Amino acid sequence: MLSAEDTKKVVGEEWGNATADLYAEIGKGNFPSWELYVQMLAPEDLNKCAFNPLDATKIWPEKIAPPMKIGKMTLNRLPDNSFETTEQAVFFQIPDVWN
Repeated sequence: MLSAEDTKKVVGEEWGNATADLYAEIGKGNFPSWELYVQMLAPEDLNKCAFNPLDATKIWPEKIAPPMKIGKMTLNRLPDNSFETTEQAVFFQIPDVWN
């Protein structure tokens, strides 16, 4: 972890230092990974909560919705076209299913 002073220096020299570090590590074969967990409630249990469980600002207590591991994500390669696969990813085509 960087101190506030170190952060100013590092970011001042390389604003994308976290991305550069990530790319360098992947290039060396050091693939970062994360365990992926989800929390689920049955539809009939939604009204049993003392809060609105569909409110995105709420955190579900683990006692009512225990986290379930569904897999592990590994970032094992660099994108061929960074713009196309990351920046432009939000502009995907939605199939015309309404006609």
